[in-house]
Amino acid sequence: MQPRPRQRRSTPLTRQPLGGLVNTEFDPGAHTITLYRDRRGEYRWRRRAANGRVISDSAEGYKRRADNEHGMKIANVDWMACDVRDLSGGPHE
Repeated sequence: MQPRPRQRRSTPLTRQPLGGLVNTEFDPGAHTITLYRDRRGEYRWRRRAANGRVISDSAEGYKRRADNEHGMKIANVDWMACDVRDLSGGPHE
């Protein structure tokens, strides 16, 4: 028996402060990626599963917000299927 081909669903996308396209209709069981600033003022990201466990993180702080966003997108190629939350504040660099 052959597997069923995966159906692609269209999801509305919108521009968000983090400078990229963000999925506005995500699966409630989807992962959450949070962009934030640490105590030293450096930018970081963290990905959590639906059960709350951290699956991956930036492992280093970034001086520039744009570098943090770029690193997040490289490490999480499926980031558009996640709930992306930007808690880092400030204007996009």
